[in-house]
Amino acid sequence: MKSGPDKSDDGAQARPFCGSTPEPRPFAGLSSRDRGTEPGSPAETSAEPEGRMAEYTLVADRSGELRLSAEDKEARYREVGAQIEAVLEGEPDLLAGMATVVCLLHNAFPYFFWTGFYRRVAADELLVGPYQGTLGCLRIRFDRGVCGACARERRTLVGPDVSAFSGHIAGDAASASEIVVPVLDAAGELIAVLDVDSTLLDAFDETDRVHLERIVGLLRGREARPVVATG
Repeated sequence: MKSGPDKSDDGAQARPFCGSTPEPRPFAGLSSRDRGTEPGSPAETSAEPEGRMAEYTLVADRSGELRLSAEDKEARYREVGAQIEAVLEGEPDLLAGMATVVCLLHNAFPYFFWTGFYRRVAADELLVGPYQGTLGCLRIRFDRGVCGACARERRTLVGPDVSAFSGHIAGDAASASEIVVPVLDAAGELIAVLDVDSTLLDAFDETDRVHLERIVGLLRGREARPVVATG
C-alpha cells in the first residue's frame, strides 16, 4: 500500500491512497459522544490532530429521540459538510463522490432512514445509484413520486407526509417524509437526484434544504469513470 501521494506521468499531483496523510486543512473535531468513544479512551486520545482531515465516520445514536434541535442540526450539517468537502477534494470521479456523500450523511443524522442517489439514465428515467438503507426502487420515471417530480422540475421538493403526495412510490412502508434534491452537472443539466427518507413525519425543513443543496453542489464538475479501466 502506498504511504503518500505520488506524481502522475504528467507531473500532476495524484490523490493519496487510503491511509496516507492528506494535506492539512481546518476541521472541527467531534465530541467523544458523537465518535462513540469515552473521554480518555484510546480512541479518544488518538483523535486526529487539529488542522488535519479526520478519517472517521460520525455515527448518530438512533436508540433514542431521532429529531435534532435546530441548533444541533445546523452544527451537524456544518461538521459533516466540511468533512465531505475535505474527503472529496481532488477526487474527480462522480460515483466515488456520490458514495461518499451518502455514507457520511446517512450515518450522521439519526432521522435519515434511507439516503441515496437516483441517476438520470434516459430523458425521463432515473436508475438507483449509491444508497444506504433498505432496498430501494430500481427505476423511477419522471412522472412518478417525489423523485420524479424533483427531476422534472429541477428544484428541491419536500414531502412532509409522503402518503399525501400524489403518485408517491412506496419503496419502504416505514418512510413517512422525504426530501429530494436535484443534482446538476457543470453545464446545468440534471444528472441525478439525492433522495432522503425519514420514518418521522415532517422531518425535513429549510436547514436540510440549504445544506443538502450545498453538499450536492460539491459533485458538480465530477464525471463518472468506466467501471473497468484498461489503461
